Amino acid sequence: MLYWLRFQKRLKQINQAIEIFLEAIAQEIQKILTKSRLKIWEVLSS
Repeated sequence: MLYWLRFQKRLKQINQAIEIFLEAIAQEIQKILTKSRLKIWEVLSS
């Protein structure tokens, strides 16, 4: 039983780590998309 509780706790930690990681990736993608949009806009408006 104790082993199972420890296992669940570990799973929760892993899930949190994955969420933080995905959040970081999403923010990077957002930055890249924003930059790309600005470049496209500059090209179109010039």
